[in-house]
Amino acid sequence: MTQRDTKAVEKETEPQQADQTDNHDGTAPKLSKRAQEALKTANPLTETLLAKVLGNQYAPENPEGLLNAGVAENSLMADWLLEHYKKNLNLTFTDLTYGDALAGSKRLYGALLKLFERYFHAIKPVKGEHMICGTGVSAVLDQLTDKICDEGESILIARPYYNGFDVDVSARCRASMQGVEIPADVDPASPKILEYFEAKLQELKQSGKNTPRAVIMCNPNNPLGFIYPKETILEYCRFCQRHNLHLISDEIYALSLYKNKTNTTSPPFQSILSIDVMQEAQCDPARVHVLYGMSKDFGSNGLRVGVLVSQHNKQLIKSFNGSAILMKISSPADVLWTSIIGNEKVLTEYLDKAQSLASDTLNCTLSWLEKLNIQHSNPVAGHFIWIDLRAFLPNKTSKGKKLTDGNAKEWELFTRLLDEGNVYLAPGVIYHSTIPGFFRLTFTLRREYLKVGMERIEGILKKIEAENAEA
Repeated sequence: MTQRDTKAVEKETEPQQADQTDNHDGTAPKLSKRAQEALKTANPLTETLLAKVLGNQYAPENPEGLLNAGVAENSLMADWLLEHYKKNLNLTFTDLTYGDALAGSKRLYGALLKLFERYFHAIKPVKGEHMICGTGVSAVLDQLTDKICDEGESILIARPYYNGFDVDVSARCRASMQGVEIPADVDPASPKILEYFEAKLQELKQSGKNTPRAVIMCNPNNPLGFIYPKETILEYCRFCQRHNLHLISDEIYALSLYKNKTNTTSPPFQSILSIDVMQEAQCDPARVHVLYGMSKDFGSNGLRVGVLVSQHNKQLIKSFNGSAILMKISSPADVLWTSIIGNEKVLTEYLDKAQSLASDTLNCTLSWLEKLNIQHSNPVAGHFIWIDLRAFLPNKTSKGKKLTDGNAKEWELFTRLLDEGNVYLAPGVIYHSTIPGFFRLTFTLRREYLKVGMERIEGILKKIEAENAEA
């Protein structure tokens, strides 16, 4: 988003002094320094946008609602999940208490151990003492940041990257994400990208600000949808060992895999849990931590279950246990996820169907993009396609004002899709993309919803194309 857009919304949403206190003497009750800093960095535009996107969503019974093709949600298996959940919410007396552990029930731990063994091929068996469960991966990452970063320190990540990380590490802990720019002519999945991490780290060292304490490797990648080959994972390990950094492997899309008709050469997904990082990269495994969760692979963003696996850092896990109550997951969410991942027959049925539906939906979307001559990424995992709409950037605003700046053009296209097309498509700027004109399209929608989204997007793009031709 442009500075101009942010300032405009901030002005519109700026609270009046009278709203800040009800005290008769006119003095406001004091907020903490952390809260005051949060007010300074809060983005009213994001809050306004989310309210609009989530508050009036498209459905057959609400045909004028906003079609959400920007948030990473997988609704392809929604009917299957709802039916399964209705039949399997089997609570016990213990579920009405604090249960048998604050950091995750023995029931859920048992199911996760089997999941990590079979699908993540953990080279060292994952045990309950290696795990911490919490209310979603965001909550777990917030707590992890608290344990490994002090205020003002930072975490490195390749651009473009999932924008939620910014909030996860900064909202409470006051750390920051530091994006590493990868040149357009460099394969973002290749080991060569660590050269740019090296340059970014040296830049931060020279500035004396935002000292890096960790690196996030998002594998499979969000928003680009690729899978890192083993060689790149090992290079990440070497880099972190060389600079004494923690390595956080976010594997939340590990099982959201599918066949892409235009990409048959991608490496298979390989969890860092399956690699002996000490032997193959001379990397201390105590610095390696894995994030996983229920939201994406199991289409249940709202149930909020996240997991940290750290097999070789007992002190970290011990420190987590001290604050586990702050993010204890609810018993119903615990029961429902366990009912899938703890039953091998059910899990196999679910994953087979989910991956098949994702493949069909992806290839349908790719055919539509090709029809419109829209360049795009070739994802093999995740819920989204990174699409290049630079050819459709408007040369003027809807009110006729000429546009020359690329960022302003991207924002105008985003706004027109939202306001005129009634469809939310996530602009690249929110993922810290430095090249205006890229958007993240979520394709894992019910087919009838996806069709509506395609029609709305296509209508706006053709309208802008015609306007540009007239100018």
